[in-house]
Amino acid sequence: MASATNTNTVTDRPPASGRALLIDLRAGEGAEVALSFATLFGVVAALSLLETARDTLFLAKLPAHRLALVYVVVAALGLFVTGRNLELVRRFGRRNSLVVTLAGAAVGTTLLYFRPASPVLAFTLYVWSALLGSVAVVQFWLVAGESFTSAQSKRLYPVISAGGVVGALAGSGLAILLLGYLPVGSLLLAAAITLVVTAVVVTLAPDRTDAPTPALRAGGPVAAPGRVTLLRQDPYLTRVAALVVLSTLALLVLDYFFKSRAAASLSAGELGPFFARYYAVLNALSLVMQVVFASRLVRRLGVTAALVLLPLALVIGAAGSLFLASSFLVVLLAKGADGALRHSVHRVGSELLYVPLQGALRDRVKPLIDSVLARVAQAAAAAGILGLVALELDSPRALAAILAVLAGAWIGVAISLRGPYLEAFRSSLARGGLDDPRIGFDDLDLSSVETVTEALSSPDATRVIAAMNLLADAGRTRLIPALILYHEAEPVLERALAILPEPRRNDWVPLTERLLGHASEVVRLAAVRALARHGKLDPRGKPATGVVRAYLAVQRFRNADTLQPLADDDVRGIIDGTTPECEAARQAILDAVVDQPGPRWVEVILALAKLEGPHQDTALPAAMAAVKDESFIGLLIERLPVRRGRAATREALASFEGAALDRLGAALVDADLSFRVRLQVPRAIAELGSQPAADVLTRALSADVSGLLRYRVLRALGHLVTHHGARVDAAAVDAELRRNLREFLSRAGQLAPFQQGPLPSGRAQASARLVIGLLKDKMRQARERVFRLLQLQYRAEDLRTVHLALQSADKRVRANALEFVDTLTLRAEEDLRAMLRLVADDLPPDQTAARAGAWVGQPPADVETVLAELMTDSDDSLATVVAYHARALGGGALVLEAEQVMSQRGWMGLDRELGIELGGLNGA
Repeated sequence: MASATNTNTVTDRPPASGRALLIDLRAGEGAEVALSFATLFGVVAALSLLETARDTLFLAKLPAHRLALVYVVVAALGLFVTGRNLELVRRFGRRNSLVVTLAGAAVGTTLLYFRPASPVLAFTLYVWSALLGSVAVVQFWLVAGESFTSAQSKRLYPVISAGGVVGALAGSGLAILLLGYLPVGSLLLAAAITLVVTAVVVTLAPDRTDAPTPALRAGGPVAAPGRVTLLRQDPYLTRVAALVVLSTLALLVLDYFFKSRAAASLSAGELGPFFARYYAVLNALSLVMQVVFASRLVRRLGVTAALVLLPLALVIGAAGSLFLASSFLVVLLAKGADGALRHSVHRVGSELLYVPLQGALRDRVKPLIDSVLARVAQAAAAAGILGLVALELDSPRALAAILAVLAGAWIGVAISLRGPYLEAFRSSLARGGLDDPRIGFDDLDLSSVETVTEALSSPDATRVIAAMNLLADAGRTRLIPALILYHEAEPVLERALAILPEPRRNDWVPLTERLLGHASEVVRLAAVRALARHGKLDPRGKPATGVVRAYLAVQRFRNADTLQPLADDDVRGIIDGTTPECEAARQAILDAVVDQPGPRWVEVILALAKLEGPHQDTALPAAMAAVKDESFIGLLIERLPVRRGRAATREALASFEGAALDRLGAALVDADLSFRVRLQVPRAIAELGSQPAADVLTRALSADVSGLLRYRVLRALGHLVTHHGARVDAAAVDAELRRNLREFLSRAGQLAPFQQGPLPSGRAQASARLVIGLLKDKMRQARERVFRLLQLQYRAEDLRTVHLALQSADKRVRANALEFVDTLTLRAEEDLRAMLRLVADDLPPDQTAARAGAWVGQPPADVETVLAELMTDSDDSLATVVAYHARALGGGALVLEAEQVMSQRGWMGLDRELGIELGGLNGA
């Protein structure tokens, strides 16, 4: 509890400055992030230089409508290059293939530098730079996807992507500088040098991906039928593919729109400086978006919502172009939105879409989607543009209308991604398959029916009972032969006597009368009950067994209103008897009362309730439920701590409905009632399965009850919500959720000082370990309560699996669970999501505490401060163990306070009692 463990001011909402770190780097991540940043910086800087050179040369040497032909050639060659790229990755590994690609690109670019400026060079350079950009960037993100988990990706991809934006800005700035003194061809040489340096940087990164993955080792072309089938069958991959296709179509139309308008508005001599300056401005905007807004937008909006921003900007730009077709400024703004968002927010969001996928699956589908499908879409768009050019329909308004339609469809797909995105994380966290659906008897074919009936004659009791249950569920008990009552297994006979007898058949009666002399009391009692329920028990037979005598004694009172059962000699003798046969008869009386209930049996039930014996386990609660006298409620509540028959006791309480709920609700918060009884009350309330029961439990969340009892309340609420569809008060759950989040964060702050230095020696070391263990246990309990509360809010989710995944030894499983929680709670308040991220993350306690100051105040500075806080904790066991540890340390005012705590909380014998345990720990 924050209030009990920290004296600083605590607020539910942190100040805006404390909500998120600009760069959330953690221990051990800096070097790898720096190398990734530098690699992407170099790749994009080189591509930016090439892009400026290609656009300038192309539009200076060739008409703008030839761009459509370039797009077709790039798309066609892209399919071939993608296949070779995958072969390269298979042979050399991800990192090494990137090195080979960059080195080869440097050589190829250098050769182009020595060619004279001509239309052929302009065409070739455009194709070369486009293919290089797709291959190198895809290879880089494959390496990054293998190097970082989903949780790291969400934190670090914006930082790494900023490397690309800074690289683009640097490339554009260098292009402006060079073009002021050198011809446009000099940009090629600068790009080649940049590629060589970047290849050297890549070699410095740890090689984790050189071993070929199973997906790549499987062989076959990228677009093998298995991969295409995956896209068709998986709703998530289908939408990701649709997103890539639509974005490729829209951005290619925008690119043609922009460059054709530039060629029409500027002279050949103005193109080079214009593109250099324009791309520099775009890259500067993109850098601002990346550094300042990208991470926050993706975190606040979520991955799928962030993907809507770019197409939304394009729709607005296209709409402006429809009304201002002659304005080059509108096209510049639309292209500016593309430049600002594509390589920042959109790039981060697009790469995060692949994070939920397993590594092998990602390797199979990412090249197919990002390269093959993108190239096919590019070819389709290029063919369409060629057709528009041939028909002279490529007017600004026509291009703007096409762009608006494509961007609108893009928005629709992005919005539809959220559900499948969550489902992809569910799949990655799932453990085991779904249970087979239940098959009814009517669904079985003839051979299956023969198998069921054959099982009835099996010596295996389990098979026989299963067959009988199947026939009983289907209402086909007449197919069960009465001869089954000759079976040797006691469970078979007991089950058969429960379901076989029915008024329409009499063949079971003589066989059941035969079982009245069976050696087993359980079978005799089942036979008596079967006969009595159907009026077939003959009182003139005068059988000698106690269970039959007890049943006959109850039957005598069926129509005798004036007789009192306790006055009957047989009933009195059974109650007062001490033989084992009397105990069986007591159970028989209670079973008979269940079959023939009435108020006259209240005194008998109360008398039997005072006697210890097996009859109290299930028979007594069942009789109380049948008679339904409210005087039984208190007795049933008192019996809840007894493990044997607890389920029957809860069922009996549930039969009293409202009357039981009132008594159980009062017992739950009754501090004078035995704590062992109160611990069992929440589950008993849940057994009622009603909305009023859920309301009682919800109110108990804010009551002054212990943490263990509150945990039981949460479990019971979860049962009501999951199995009975009950609703819980959102405000009460939210308040309790925040309380447990702060509890976790506060405990992390208390634990941190213990882990910042060596433990003391001797007995104090053992007690310190015990304190540390208790604090960790408190954090574990708080986190479990957090997820149980989340389950109440998100009833359709399996958050138990997510909670288990957070405890996995596999960091990728933990990261996927964290991302699932973050995406699931997208619509929650930001401060609540921020606390959830801290609780779900696997940060060390000191880092968790350092980030949690906005909610629980500053963490304790040292161990002495922690001990002083914990000795006032509401948990007596924790406070007393801490006091013992403080006394073991010796010295200072803490010793006197520790003696006082141990005296006030009644643990003065702790020194001797814990001394054995602590000594054992110390020896261990």
